[in-house]
Amino acid sequence: MELVEWLRICKGEAICAGGVFGARPDRENLDIAAHLTLHPYWRELGWLPVAGDGCGNYYVFINSGRLRGKVAFVDTMSDPNSVEEIAGPNLWTFLRSLLMRG
Repeated sequence: MELVEWLRICKGEAICAGGVFGARPDRENLDIAAHLTLHPYWRELGWLPVAGDGCGNYYVFINSGRLRGKVAFVDTMSDPNSVEEIAGPNLWTFLRSLLMRG
């Protein structure tokens, strides 16, 4: 499945430690657009926040560059505009892993 299909399916749920994000203007903590407002440079990087870790850090889907298609962990305390590590080879594998950790 493509990212667009995931966005249609996932409407932002408070599952896992920090939630899985979606189009949730009614719940800012789960809303992709709200998180992009906090980190506007991510648009230029081609990053889309897809989940949180519950401690203010993010998992982002990388939409451009050499890491395109992967999901990365971003430690906002260390550097909010830098990939800390690759959390999944693609969105579906990452989400499955995240949900299994639950």
